[in-house]
Amino acid sequence: MRWTLVLLLIACATALAAGDEASWRRLMDEGRAAGLRGDYPSAGVAFESAVREAEAFGPDDPRLATSLLNLARAKARQGSVTDAEPLARRALAIREKVLDPEHPDVGEALGLVGGILGERKIYPEAEHLLRRSLAILDKTLTPQHLEAARSAHHLARVLLGRARPAEAEPLIRRALAVYEKQLGADHPDVALAEGGLANVLVALGRLAEAEPHARRSVEIRERALGAQHPEVVRLRTALERLARAIPHAGDEAAAAASAAAAREKGSYIVPFETRFNIILVKGSLNGQDGHIFWVDTGASVTFVTWEAATKAGWTARRGRIEYCPSIGAGDAVVKDIRVLIGDPPGARPLRDFGVDYSGILGHSFLERFVTTLDYKKQQLTLVPVGKARELEADGKESWLVPFRLAGKIIIVEGRINGQGPLTLVFGLGGSSTIITSETAKKLGIKGKRKFLQVGGEVEVATVASISVGEAVAENLTILIADPRAARELRMLGVDYNGLLGATFFHRFLVTIDYRANQIRLATSGTPPGANEQ
Repeated sequence: MRWTLVLLLIACATALAAGDEASWRRLMDEGRAAGLRGDYPSAGVAFESAVREAEAFGPDDPRLATSLLNLARAKARQGSVTDAEPLARRALAIREKVLDPEHPDVGEALGLVGGILGERKIYPEAEHLLRRSLAILDKTLTPQHLEAARSAHHLARVLLGRARPAEAEPLIRRALAVYEKQLGADHPDVALAEGGLANVLVALGRLAEAEPHARRSVEIRERALGAQHPEVVRLRTALERLARAIPHAGDEAAAAASAAAAREKGSYIVPFETRFNIILVKGSLNGQDGHIFWVDTGASVTFVTWEAATKAGWTARRGRIEYCPSIGAGDAVVKDIRVLIGDPPGARPLRDFGVDYSGILGHSFLERFVTTLDYKKQQLTLVPVGKARELEADGKESWLVPFRLAGKIIIVEGRINGQGPLTLVFGLGGSSTIITSETAKKLGIKGKRKFLQVGGEVEVATVASISVGEAVAENLTILIADPRAARELRMLGVDYNGLLGATFFHRFLVTIDYRANQIRLATSGTPPGANEQ
């Protein structure tokens, strides 16, 4: 009788374990099916349940590692890389403990951890892990295997982030080909790879070749998310800028003729390009051409790097305010201008992305001109203050906005979602529109996803409207963050709520007149010109 009872208990335990196994497999199948559809929130729910089931199998069970890895991937796809990293690292630790170092499952886990670190811009460790991953997967799997393609994709993104696009191109092309074959033409991973290839080609200067890949990426996301989704709107705006930047026959001659006509009338047209939404112009320093400057109304002073000053044959001292013999944006040149010698804030991240620039054109340069920024034409119009007309607006397609200076930084009043007034920096050089975390809390604005940036964690949110005076921009993606500038402005007595950046300025033709402390925002038209001589 006793042995019968023991056997019955063993049978029950076996049946219970089998039940757990069946439940775990069902949850994993549900999660994988949702992932193949691109429904990562549903995949995450299924994989979270699978992890709970797998915990009962033991701390080193391969099924637990598989569950953790899939949950980490689902969270990463939703932008929660800080939550994904410990899950992926735990899965990797289990697999490295119980499997051969060259096992493809180890390679898969290395690839996901490396990809997450790449998203967090921890590039050296990310590249090391991803190269290990690819070496294992290429040795043990077929070239068309999905996991090998994912590691190649992650590595391409890391190499692009490290300003090595030529190395990234064959990897991103490999990933795209596998995704299309294994996942289907409309899968979100295909959209990501198409967009990644476009970014690589832009970095290589092959704009015309990049445009169809960028367009396809936008079209896939638009079919999945809808035309009004903030991400689709942002990407379509970037696509339009890319299309405008592609050289066409006769463009250079027309631009030269337009610039010559403007000079005759006393103004200067300066083409610009954007990298990560930062405005960059070609210019001169101490009479030497070949310099690149970042244009920023949020900079209280004009910066020149010590390296650029030395290259231009100008003896300058680091960390000191100096009089620069001359500095220019295109043909617009200012002589005997006060500048600060040194690397400005943001210099290192820009250089990490391959932008070797000579400084920032800030207040001491821009105050000499009435400046118009035209994103559609990718050009600045600079009119010397002594020749500029007074700004005018019709109240329908153009509006005048007063501003004040705090530490020579432009400050305006605005409203977000109709709430305010708010104190906002008018920062033409800002790559994003930002509000502080305190302001977001007061306005009831919550971030949808988080990521790490230089200086700390940043949240992404969408607002219905931002208004400055009577000018309104609707449906904007913003960041919630607390940059160092907020603390510096508060030391000047400015109750800072945020910064208007490129995502706001893309909607307008922007003109700044430091003489009259006025900004003109227009939805169409031409820049205010010089007075007739």
